[in-house]
Amino acid sequence: MLFFHHKDAGQVHITLENTDFHSLIRVRRKKIDDKIIFINITNKKNNNSNSNTDENSNKNLIKYYTYNILNISKRSAELELISQHTENAFTGKLHLFWGICEIKTITSTLPILNQMGVEKITFVECERSQGNIKLTEKIFEKFNTILRSSCEQCGRNTLMEIDSINFQTYLKNIKISPNVEKNYICDFQENIFSDNEIIKFKSNKNSTIDNYYLFFIGPEGGFSNNERLEFQKISEKNITIRKFNTPLVLKSESACITVASFFL
Repeated sequence: MLFFHHKDAGQVHITLENTDFHSLIRVRRKKIDDKIIFINITNKKNNNSNSNTDENSNKNLIKYYTYNILNISKRSAELELISQHTENAFTGKLHLFWGICEIKTITSTLPILNQMGVEKITFVECERSQGNIKLTEKIFEKFNTILRSSCEQCGRNTLMEIDSINFQTYLKNIKISPNVEKNYICDFQENIFSDNEIIKFKSNKNSTIDNYYLFFIGPEGGFSNNERLEFQKISEKNITIRKFNTPLVLKSESACITVASFFL
């Protein structure tokens, strides 16, 4: 673990209880006088909204807080802040639109996509998405818990943003999305990604310009014929349809990981 998340990071004193206490004291066997680094892992939207006017210049910086363990009791531990420093907030270049599939598939793939630097995932309700799957607030809370744990392991200091929309909302928004470098739809029936395109993805990943690549991956079974007809109605200036350079059929989550690898 490179650091740990705590909602009270930055306070002079914090108390570890419940799962935090179990994880750090019982499992990782931290002792009195051990030093632990904490941050409050949020997405950049929340981080920026909490900044006042005087702090706007620092909105792309994340504060790291080093604590010393003062006391350990049977069910809690008391920690004291001893130092702090700032580092640049992580920023990715990939906004992934992902057709809703089974929850267990999403939960097993989220940590991988988080570690690969995906900036945002928007889950899209498609015709071939299973109708009984609903992304409720409780499920999103579970997703965020998984993402925070992944951040602690890989060192990512901002939380991947996640939300959900339906297919028609995707079609409406795709024409007016700001700060978009290019918009791709991955399907089985079009031209393959060229080497030059993939090289461009990799060369732009460290760009300081606030722009993003949008990729739409369908659910299991891919896009329906109706959805493909809707894509054809969108101007070629707004979308580019591509397929992967393989004769094999990729599962939905495998396609997402493949696209994320373009930006490593």
